[in-house]
Amino acid sequence: QATTTTLGAAGLVMLIALPLAVFLARRIGQRLGAITGAMREVAGGRLDLAIPGVGQRDEIGAMADALAVFQEDARRRVELEKAEEAARRAR
Repeated sequence: QATTTTLGAAGLVMLIALPLAVFLARRIGQRLGAITGAMREVAGGRLDLAIPGVGQRDEIGAMADALAVFQEDARRRVELEKAEEAARRAR
């Protein structure tokens, strides 16, 4: 009787835990895919992109925040290069 109850409880836990694990894995995978795509876009020069996950309080959010810093630095670099080119032309 105790073994049957234990097996039943273990089965119930598995029925709950397995779908939850699949859901969480998919959710994390989607978020990582989104941030990876954003990294590729920024690396390719797209500096007007809204970075997914910025401001979130987890590891993926931290990655998004760091990417936003790189994006802003790249924007500043482009603006500086434009200003330097304009100054050269004005001479």
